[in-house]
Amino acid sequence: MKYLNIITAILLLLLDSPVMSQKYWTLEECVQYALENNIQLKRQELQVKSVQSDYRQSIRDYLPGLGITGNHYVGEGKVLIYDPYGFVDKKSERGSWDMSGSMRVFGGFGLHHSMQRSRFDYLAGLEKLEKSKNDIAIHIAGAYMQILYDEEMLELTKKQLQVTALEMESVSMQVEVGNYALGRLYEVKAQLANDQYQQTLAEEALSQSYLALTHMLQLENPDEFRVTRSLEGEIDPLQTLPEQNEVYEYSSQHLPQLKMAALQLRSAEKNLALARSGFFPTIQMGYGISTWFQDGYGPLNGEPFAYFEQLKNNQTRFAGLNVSIPLFNKGANMNRYQKARFQKMDAALEYEQAKQDLYSEIQKVRSDAISALNRLESSRQSVTANEEAYRFAEQQYKIGLINFVELQIANAALMHARSEFIQSKYNYSFRMILLDFYLGNPFW
Repeated sequence: MKYLNIITAILLLLLDSPVMSQKYWTLEECVQYALENNIQLKRQELQVKSVQSDYRQSIRDYLPGLGITGNHYVGEGKVLIYDPYGFVDKKSERGSWDMSGSMRVFGGFGLHHSMQRSRFDYLAGLEKLEKSKNDIAIHIAGAYMQILYDEEMLELTKKQLQVTALEMESVSMQVEVGNYALGRLYEVKAQLANDQYQQTLAEEALSQSYLALTHMLQLENPDEFRVTRSLEGEIDPLQTLPEQNEVYEYSSQHLPQLKMAALQLRSAEKNLALARSGFFPTIQMGYGISTWFQDGYGPLNGEPFAYFEQLKNNQTRFAGLNVSIPLFNKGANMNRYQKARFQKMDAALEYEQAKQDLYSEIQKVRSDAISALNRLESSRQSVTANEEAYRFAEQQYKIGLINFVELQIANAALMHARSEFIQSKYNYSFRMILLDFYLGNPFW
């Protein structure tokens, strides 16, 4: 047959040729890989470690400070000697050693407030990092669902192309024996070309979806990347959706975005207390020991003292308190206090906004899930009805009551219904994944 080679080539294109080097990824594997390798997350982790370092330093600020300084001078010129008494030209050496320390006794509890502020900043950074991980996971899940949808749509177009190819072979045989007019063959050939075009569009959509997901994962070899074609543990469409208040109650206590806003508010409160401590006097305790040496230093009629002997004999110890009372510093303390107060007010508003945003998110997710469920059930019924209509049209076509164009109208309606069902199925699955996530059941 003259169309046999064409049909054979089309059927070969429909077959998936396995590639041994390709790895098929589950949704969980995609999310875990992204969380471990995403560059933005790695940068954010470094930022959190930097804030953690500040927090640890704020704890060490409670410790006293201690330092040692020393100096040594060499000079040449007139030097007073005692035996014989008078000035002579000679080289001279002298130096000193000092060890001193200090510790804050009172500073308006500034050290405590600074440490608490750093602690809340660090904890808020951890929650921000967790929120970024959740956002990446949700984007990965959406891209993964898009691939599953495009995969199934491609399979649908392949099956349709196969049916049309077989129909063209049958019609061509009937045309050769004179049972059908040549125009009928042209109609089938036109439909075959359209089905090939639809398959090309489906392949391009699938390729773009894979490209989007591989970019999110930042894979080195995207050509070897494939996803599994089914989700583990499919969700029952008949399950009862949780109430909105139930979802919000859990999410407000466990999701990072609200915890992050609350910690940022606590940090702003401690920053205000730290600014207030600037109005209090500061009391510091100082202590230390010093010694010195000078060459030629010793008794009038004796040998000069040795270096280490001088260091031992010339020691001086001291201790004291330093009190600093802020009387007037051109309003700098008041300015810091006012700015800290405004920052606290802004953080409180941001916390309230975060609560409203979370409630709106949950409201939308639940509403989308309900809509997706309704669309899923409607599209399922539409597929059933259009399958019956197509079977009836096919029977009429076989006995010549309708032409091929009318048959294709019924087939197009069935294809549209199946496409809507596939889209509704994955849309519902994604919405339920999100709703389950807000209930504390992550999908990774």
